[in-house]
Amino acid sequence: MKPKELISCIITTFNRPDLVGSAIDSVLSQTYENIELIVVDDCSKTSYDSAMANYNNDPRVTFIRNEINMGLSASRNNGVKHSNGSYIAFLDDDDIWLPNKIESQLKILQNNSSYIACSSSHIESISKNIINHEVREYKLADIYIENLIGPPSKILVRSEVFNKVSFNETAKHAEDWDFYLKLLEYGIIYSIKEPLIIYNTGHFERMSNGFASYTVEEIQKKAYMTYVNKDKIGEANFNLRLTNYYFSNFKKRKNKLSFLIDVVKDVGFMTMMSVFTEKTLIIVKRKATNIIK
Repeated sequence: MKPKELISCIITTFNRPDLVGSAIDSVLSQTYENIELIVVDDCSKTSYDSAMANYNNDPRVTFIRNEINMGLSASRNNGVKHSNGSYIAFLDDDDIWLPNKIESQLKILQNNSSYIACSSSHIESISKNIINHEVREYKLADIYIENLIGPPSKILVRSEVFNKVSFNETAKHAEDWDFYLKLLEYGIIYSIKEPLIIYNTGHFERMSNGFASYTVEEIQKKAYMTYVNKDKIGEANFNLRLTNYYFSNFKKRKNKLSFLIDVVKDVGFMTMMSVFTEKTLIIVKRKATNIIK
């Protein structure tokens, strides 16, 4: 490993000074030490003075405050603009890096120039389950339907790619999936089997629960980035991805029959049944695994 290469970590945060300290500490505790940390406060209403005071004497840490609330994508892009590293990593303020995160990923990227980024498995914060898609090389077509790579907190990216790629600042949801689609046009994302982060699944579960009360039209608005990328992923993949949205937390939905009729009208019966069957098989497999354990 080349020990002198600088790694830039960008933590985005908003109104959560009580959480960001744990995220910061997980970066500063990395086994790879040549790291600069840029914390981007997205114009929070809650003071970060106490959180900042803990790191005033650490030259590795820089705090930036957006003058207006810009959103997650714009905050990440702002952090990139202030970065100096050969590689860039992201961390949300409620996620945690495990100590060998950067060292493990940097070894992969330094040994293979065709990899544009490196991801990993992760541990869910609530269930403690390890979400593992096995060792693999992700190419563009692999994520047309689903974001298999995971949250940006998992990835380490070559910095030169940001001359061509950035996060879509109009995105309110699935901005990471959209970013990976663009990223994979320039190289392969390699995924390590080893879990390297603890991913806070609390916000995901709250978001998933909300889908159970959405109409088809409201879900379509939520799936805005799917529509943006329709031409790139193709009609069939578009319908499958949209149907995955429709079935998010379906078991908690009221008036299931009328909702299914609306779904069929939008994507067709065969697409609906394909996704429904796949999700049912996943649930059965999980239950069987729990019984074996």
